[in-house]
Amino acid sequence: MPAHLVRTDQDFKRYTDIWLPIWIERGYELESYTIPGINRYIFFDIYGDYGSVEIIPYQFKKSPINDNFPFNRYLFLKDMKTAEVDKLAIKKDVQSVKKLHEIMSFLTNYFIYSGFDCYIALLNPQVYEAFIWRFKIPITKLSIPDFETPYVPVLFKVEELKKSLYYERMKRKALKMW
Repeated sequence: MPAHLVRTDQDFKRYTDIWLPIWIERGYELESYTIPGINRYIFFDIYGDYGSVEIIPYQFKKSPINDNFPFNRYLFLKDMKTAEVDKLAIKKDVQSVKKLHEIMSFLTNYFIYSGFDCYIALLNPQVYEAFIWRFKIPITKLSIPDFETPYVPVLFKVEELKKSLYYERMKRKALKMW
């Protein structure tokens, strides 16, 4: 499951060709930001590009994600080094649990070794269910009374992820490969 950091205009086009059709089909808000520290990744295999993800440093007061869900009402985030996960997408013709698992494996390592305390995201409900039930990822579902959203607002705490069964399985699998 190679992941490629988007660096060039050609990379950005490949990246956009993955997430944009899915966002249009699902009626999601079409936005793309140029924010210092943003990292965009393309996932590919021998058959070509299949997935994307974007990791954005979260700014408590002014991050655009707060327009879709008020993460800034969770005051503890103000004191934590936090990043947002966005544009998590897998091309429609190759969507599978295996591809999602490959992306989540990458994200787990990224989360643990990046220096952030936690990650926030607005997940598609089906992706949220896969993370919880299939992969057993420790995720905190957030909610605000009287605030409705078609997404599932979540929080990934790095310390909880380090202690998770999912991460332990990843480490065991990696050791077996050596």
